[in-house]
Amino acid sequence: MIKKELKHETADAQCIILIFSVMTLTGCATQSETMKSQGYPVAYAEGFEDGCHSGKKAVGSYFDQFKKDVPRFNKDRIAHVALKGIDTRGLENLK
Repeated sequence: MIKKELKHETADAQCIILIFSVMTLTGCATQSETMKSQGYPVAYAEGFEDGCHSGKKAVGSYFDQFKKDVPRFNKDRIAHVALKGIDTRGLENLK
């Protein structure tokens, strides 16, 4: 009787884990993918996502890394104009 109940509880737990896993995996879309699908320019969406990861890392996240596409940033004159007058020292080493 106990083995039968334990087997039933194990099957229930496995079913719950399977359902949770499927829901989690099907709902995974990056921020940039979502923004691109909403019509944002590719460079803006990817830069926004990189900035989110960098910001989370700055406040102590163990799951994020500083991200910056330096060659792309250096080619983007709009970004340079937007950041004019903002202290960006220390950001040149971000990768």
